[in-house]
Amino acid sequence: MSIELENILDNFDNLKNEIENLSRAEKSELILNMKERKLSNLEPEQIENFIKFLVSLSDDQIVDYLHLMDNEYSINYVDIKIQNFLADQRFLKYRDLIMKEVDTDDGKELDPNHGKYPKSAPRKLRKRAKKLREKLKKKAKNLIKLYK
Repeated sequence: MSIELENILDNFDNLKNEIENLSRAEKSELILNMKERKLSNLEPEQIENFIKFLVSLSDDQIVDYLHLMDNEYSINYVDIKIQNFLADQRFLKYRDLIMKEVDTDDGKELDPNHGKYPKSAPRKLRKRAKKLREKLKKKAKNLIKLYK
């Protein structure tokens, strides 16, 4: 039996053992299917089942999906379903990992607290780093509000 996204959204608890036996590629395909759907169109029970599915995945798959959600929906997004999804306590341990996913165009990862380039770095690069730090600080404050 092939497990479809709809089966997971409607009946995760009964399929838990079968889902655990899926390959990483099959799980990734299910995540891709969810990216095409709007989370805000799901019923609360379906969102809960999707969260259960997500937390059964590897950490990197969870962070990838949450990072995608963070990019797709602003923290100030008005849909309460999205806000509740992103603020779910089961994702709390991934918050720092998501914040570390942000990097510059040149691929150098910036530490949000100490990510300053030296004065010898090109001005354009220093400006971009400064904007990124400001953006991260704002995002962190908004995330803290959601998790309280």
